[in-house]
Parts: sequence; C-alpha cells; structure tokens
Amino acid sequence: MKFSIETYLAELPEDTKVIDVSNKKLTYLPDLSRFTELTHLTCNDNLLTELPNLESNTKLNWLDCANNKIKKLP
Repeated sequence: MKFSIETYLAELPEDTKVIDVSNKKLTYLPDLSRFTELTHLTCNDNLLTELPNLESNTKLNWLDCANNKIKKLP
C-alpha cells in the first residue's frame, strides 16, 4: 500500500510532538502548523525539494531532513 502523507497527518492529534516520515519517497510535506506541540520532525531520505513554513512550530527543536533535494530551509 502506498504511503499517504495527508492520511497519516490527518490521523495524528494536534498535540503530536514527534513526526517521523523518513524514507517514504515524499516529494513534499504539507502544512504542519496545526501541530503546535511539535518538537521533532524527521523527514530524511525522501525526495523533498523544500520544507513547509515551520515558523508556527515554535517548540520544534529537532529537524532531520538529510538526504533530500532541499536547496534552502525556510
């Protein structure tokens, strides 16, 4: 079964602290602003070229986006 980032995120509660979507062949990440308690985002080993705006995720203190095609961070 193919991984759906939208379905995965829709099933997570708003107070989620850790999101790990590494190695899912993702080409994009949708808006994560509803996750106001997010502290860790792991999205390494995908096909991402950019990340969504993470300014509203003020508690984020761990970001692993290695092994993607990202040229600049927001």
